[in-house]
Amino acid sequence: MRNNTRWLGAASLACAGAWAMHGEVVMFGLGPDGISLPDGTGLGYANVQTTTTLPTAVSELRVRLNLQPGAGGMVNGDIYATVSYQASATAPITAYSVLVNRPGRDAGGGNEDGYYDNGMDVSLGSTGDDIHTYQLQTVPALGSGVTGNWAADGRDVDPFDVVTGTPRTAGLGSFQGLNPNGVWTLYVEDVMSGGLTKLMGWGLEWTPVPEPAGYGCVAAGALLLVGALRMRRRRMGIWQARGGAA
Repeated sequence: MRNNTRWLGAASLACAGAWAMHGEVVMFGLGPDGISLPDGTGLGYANVQTTTTLPTAVSELRVRLNLQPGAGGMVNGDIYATVSYQASATAPITAYSVLVNRPGRDAGGGNEDGYYDNGMDVSLGSTGDDIHTYQLQTVPALGSGVTGNWAADGRDVDPFDVVTGTPRTAGLGSFQGLNPNGVWTLYVEDVMSGGLTKLMGWGLEWTPVPEPAGYGCVAAGALLLVGALRMRRRRMGIWQARGGAA
């Protein structure tokens, strides 16, 4: 039984290693100083990236977004960001999402300006807590930014009209299952004046559709477990037949 246990343990570790390799990320760096966004001018910044070597079958896609304060400090409640995808530069846009739409902004109660935290280094997906109301889950230290995994805002309205109750119609769900190789456009705007925001980088984080080898690994592990249990029962039966205690 000890040898079978070791065999099963080794196979389990091998399978675990195979599955652990399935989460991947590609970041689009913008240099050590990042890109300073226009401050409250009504103009934003678009960064276009073409991908050609990513896995062609994706079960889940997230977008990484890293915004940090420049001179005077940024305000998270000023930020509006979207992402779109098209198969080629001449193809129509087939997926679109509002990643961030002035986090914290709401009607009344002194929340018209949104959250005053400084910066965000986040992973945005189709599941998780809403980035628009992140302070319901965590309040960053004074002068700090928000980090972690969140659901994209999805509120596809003018950033001067958005409130917490705005329907979330433009999340990242439309990106699930697409071939990620194509043209990606990130658009970021600092909609209010005062303080500078820098886009330090952004990227794509994906979970490929499990390959047949992965499923085979799981099946093999299950067969090993069943075999080990049967062997144990057989040995117990022999031991009892020889007068061992039950």
